[in-house]
Amino acid sequence: MVLKRGSIIAMTIVAILVVWAAVTILSNASLDGFRFLTDPTGWNIGYSVLPSTLDDPYWWAILAATSNTIFAAIVSIVCATTLGFFLGLVRSSSNIVLSTASRAYVDIVRNIPVIVQVMFWYAVFLYLPASRTAIEFLGMRISNRGFYFPSFTDNAVVFGLILAVVAMLWSGMVLFRHFNKVSTGRTTRGHWIAVGFFLAALAGILTLAPQLPAALVPDMPKKVGLNFRGGMRIPIELAALVAAVTFYRGAFIGEVFRGGFRSVTESHIDAAKSLGLRPWMTVVKVRIPLALITIIPPLSSELIVVVKVTSIGILVGFNDLYAVSSVTATITGRAFEVLAVMVLIYLVINFSIAQAMNAFNRRIALPGYET
Repeated sequence: MVLKRGSIIAMTIVAILVVWAAVTILSNASLDGFRFLTDPTGWNIGYSVLPSTLDDPYWWAILAATSNTIFAAIVSIVCATTLGFFLGLVRSSSNIVLSTASRAYVDIVRNIPVIVQVMFWYAVFLYLPASRTAIEFLGMRISNRGFYFPSFTDNAVVFGLILAVVAMLWSGMVLFRHFNKVSTGRTTRGHWIAVGFFLAALAGILTLAPQLPAALVPDMPKKVGLNFRGGMRIPIELAALVAAVTFYRGAFIGEVFRGGFRSVTESHIDAAKSLGLRPWMTVVKVRIPLALITIIPPLSSELIVVVKVTSIGILVGFNDLYAVSSVTATITGRAFEVLAVMVLIYLVINFSIAQAMNAFNRRIALPGYET
């Protein structure tokens, strides 16, 4: 593989930055400076995907905050990508009314600062009914204390088992294709990774399966005093953050999808029509697959931006990685060490997204096509 001049320059710059960061860290901090991570916090971070108590050490509080960031980012990515897809599809359609409405939405929303939008949605959710007059719909309870949904007694076991089954099916399909196709018979690193995923998923299923009957017992939100107990709670701080990021970044993602749909030439559309494909079949079988080739690279950058934008949750009191790290640095006085940990976590999350999107981009790329 021959590296291009731009790649060599980029790699050189990254290497210089890594060396500079390592020298800076070693000269300004020692391993003793990170011992505060094992000290008890003495405070609770409130809402957390992972369980959190007053006696948790700082490393667990940061881990719980990281789970909040990842959860908010995943929900925001799914919602913003879905919204952006429909905006891009409508914007590139021949319907003048829908196209104009989509363009007006994009032009207005993306020019309003996201800080203003998150405060707007937080104010909207604060005006929801109080708990005693909460909105009830299909077992849900909606009030200014949060959104309560029916769930299971142990969601961690249920979700963990689902992830284990999905990982096992994926790795099983990879191994099945490898052993049943005509090839050179060589085993690559990817196949060993699939074997590892398969064994880990199998171990997870065997461990969690006995707990499934007790975990599947329905847990419905019930009114207790002035609040609700049971079910799964989504605080209004998280809801405001997700709403703001979804509508704000969805406008940008919509432009990405619009550019991808416009990249599909009329000749491809005419060929689909000549084959008798209906409009929705043309979109699913022709426009979307061809548009993805040009959509994935800029979409990767947008997804990374979504993760970083979730840090504005500190404005409405959502305890994400940035908010908990700020409190930790203030209490412990270890600002540099906390900053190093926070930066490392953000790098791991964003690098993982970039690598996953790059792998998907290589998978769908046409032979001989380079992005």
